[in-house]
Amino acid sequence: MGVESSRRDDLESLAYLLIYFMRGTLPWRKLKGTTTAETWDLIRDKKIETAPLLTVGLPSEFEVFYSYVRGLEFGDLPDYEGLRQLFRSLAEREGYRVRRGI
Repeated sequence: MGVESSRRDDLESLAYLLIYFMRGTLPWRKLKGTTTAETWDLIRDKKIETAPLLTVGLPSEFEVFYSYVRGLEFGDLPDYEGLRQLFRSLAEREGYRVRRGI
């Protein structure tokens, strides 16, 4: 929303990156306004508009992650270990060998 960044914002960016990797695009990827400010406004509005749809069709862990990070308050310390375990469980369920200690 254009205010000071926090850990929550870093995790939200990571969520968008993971969704992008899974989908190959994001709904706001090619939005362009006539000014930089207008472009940022269009992107913000599209993110708000499409938030309920971003993880549809993806493994449920993506929705859990996205909802969790969007619900964090500015000063909250995220449960990093819980988030790592969320995706470790997904990887194991999908048959990937998961290395510990990373």
